[in-house]
Amino acid sequence: MHPAARSILWKALRLKRRDGTKGVLKLREYIQAMLKNQGIVDDAGNLWLAFEGEGSSDTLFMAHLDTVHTHGPGVNQQIFYDDDAKRWVSTGGEDVLGADDGAGVAMLAHLYLSGVKGTYLFTQGEEIGGVGARWIKENAPDAIKGFKRSISFDRKGKTDICGEQLVGNCASTEFVAKLADALGMGHKWARGSFTDSAVFKGIIPEIVNISVGYENAHCYTERLDLEYLFALADKVITIDWDSMPVVGPAPDPVYEYKGYQGKKRNDKWDSYAPVDAYDYSKYGKGSVLPLASKTPDRIRVYDTVDLLDEISKSASAIMDSMGFKHTDFPMECFAIEDILIELCDKAINDAKSYKKGGRINGHVHSI
Repeated sequence: MHPAARSILWKALRLKRRDGTKGVLKLREYIQAMLKNQGIVDDAGNLWLAFEGEGSSDTLFMAHLDTVHTHGPGVNQQIFYDDDAKRWVSTGGEDVLGADDGAGVAMLAHLYLSGVKGTYLFTQGEEIGGVGARWIKENAPDAIKGFKRSISFDRKGKTDICGEQLVGNCASTEFVAKLADALGMGHKWARGSFTDSAVFKGIIPEIVNISVGYENAHCYTERLDLEYLFALADKVITIDWDSMPVVGPAPDPVYEYKGYQGKKRNDKWDSYAPVDAYDYSKYGKGSVLPLASKTPDRIRVYDTVDLLDEISKSASAIMDSMGFKHTDFPMECFAIEDILIELCDKAINDAKSYKKGGRINGHVHSI
C-alpha cells in the first residue's frame, strides 16, 4: 500500500469518528492534506476527488468517513498487533477500531495515489443510514449521473463481493464474476446488508462492495487483517476498471424462508443474509426490546415466514412511533429489522440453552 495511504489508515484507526464529531472532520482534512488535493466538499460534508490523469473515467470509488465509536470524540489510545507477525490490528478491547471504514478510506487513497482513474467519494453518515449519499441523490443528482460502476470498500471478511444488498441486487453476476477473476483472491458473490452506494441503485448500473478484511465491526473486538488489506491493495491497482462489463443488476432473488429466524437462503444465489452488528442505541431500548425481552418460561416460536413478517411490521411501527413515515425511510427500517432479527435469534438460542437444562418445558423451533 502506498506510504501516504498507510498513513491515512493509521490516522483513521486512531480517531474516534462518530458522525457529526470532530474526528470525522479531522480525517477528511488529513486526507486532503496527504493527497495534496482539496477536492470538493459538498453541503453534506462529503469529499469528492477526481484523479486528474489522461482521459476520463466513469468509475466511482466510495468509502465512508464515519464510524460507530461508542465514545468520542477522541483517539483510540491503544492500537497493537495481535501476534508477532503483525498481521492483525485492534484496540485490545478499549473501543471500536474503526476499520469500518478506515480500511476503505485508505484503499481509496491508495488507488488515487497509484494513478487509478476515477472519481473518489468519501461520504458522511453511512452508519446512520447513508445520510451523505442520500443528500447527493436528493440535492445533487447530476453529480452521480453518467457513472457506470460504483466500487465500495466497506465489507467485512476477505472473500465477498457484494452484488446484493438489502435493497436487492445492485450488480450483475457477470460484473462480479469478472471482478473476482481479476482480483484472483478467491472472492465470490455475496449478499451484504447496507453500504451507502445502495442509495444509488437504479442510477448506477453496477454497484458492488468489496471485503477489506475487518471483523466484528462496531464492537470492541473489531480487528483488521493487514496482510489481506495490503494484498488487496496490490491487486486493485492492476484492474482496468473502465473495461469491466456493464450489464445492470441481476433480477432480484426470491428467497425461501427456511432455517432459523432471519437466515434467508436461496440455493441459486448461494448467499446467506448476514445479521451485521448495528448501533441501535439511538432507537431507544424500549423500542426494540418487546420482541426479545426476558426469556419467558414458555416460548412460542413463529413459523419463519410469520416471524419475519412480524419483524417487518415492528420495524415500520418503530419508525412511525418516532415521527417518521416508514415508507420514506426503507434503509432505516431494514436496519431495525436486522436488529430485531439479531435479538430474536439471541432470545431463541438462549431459550434452547435453558431448555437443555430442563428449565423450559415448551417447544422451541428446531434448527
